Amino acid sequence: MGVFDDMKFQFKQPFWVMDCDHYKKRIVKKNGIDHFYSFHTRKGAEVTIVADSTPDIMFRRSGSGEVSANIFGGVTKPLKTVYPDDSYIFGVRLLPGYYESLGNVALKEVTENGADIKDVVKDTSAIVRIIEESDMAKQIDIFNRFFFQEDSAGKYYTMNNALLLEVLHMIFVSGGTVTMEELEQKTLYSKSLIRKVFSDFMGEPIKKFSNIIRYQNLLEKLNYRDETIKTFTDLAQRTGYYDQAHMIHEFDRFTLETPKNYLRELEENHFLENIHFV
Repeated sequence: MGVFDDMKFQFKQPFWVMDCDHYKKRIVKKNGIDHFYSFHTRKGAEVTIVADSTPDIMFRRSGSGEVSANIFGGVTKPLKTVYPDDSYIFGVRLLPGYYESLGNVALKEVTENGADIKDVVKDTSAIVRIIEESDMAKQIDIFNRFFFQEDSAGKYYTMNNALLLEVLHMIFVSGGTVTMEELEQKTLYSKSLIRKVFSDFMGEPIKKFSNIIRYQNLLEKLNYRDETIKTFTDLAQRTGYYDQAHMIHEFDRFTLETPKNYLRELEENHFLENIHFV
């Protein structure tokens, strides 16, 4: 069984759907990629970037012709960003933990910030082609042909630590609710060793990562309106929080607003109607 099998959610940035335009998404979940996406920013729009602990590769072309391509190691705390212009963004959401490094860039070193993709890819012509292209399907094709190839992009390190693989799988399948005691019992390794191996590879504590996975699972339930959940108390129990108050506190910590306000925004911005799967 693969480490990402049986995952019950996709890693998401919902405000890109609500506060930007023409959001498109292609789910992959293989070769280290969770999904591809693209959208158009609105000049002056303030957008919340929520916690996801998920690396991204982003290509940007502004209306004035400015271009950039960066790798981001993952967001572990929410932030507000204002887009200065109307830009087209094409992005690649990587599966967390799949790559330790891309080229010369260790992903744990670029958590909360970014690195220029030229530090990763030797053949910069592929970057130019992706940025200049406006068709998402063609961008995906270019990316798949030129990236993650040893002859063009240097050496990429997939995870080969059996303990880390098992721990990540248990975190994902449980929706971030597995305890350290359960991990210790299942893997037969001590809690201290599990914490060290995880932190060394991922660049963040296992407890923080698990909390973010639990939060992303909660987002999934809210975004796609699980009809079997009738109250916030039911939702808290289903997603592994102590109670409703704990869930609301954690949601606000990772989103900068309450679940009630977030649900209202989903409705007002027609969230589901604005996601276009390709």
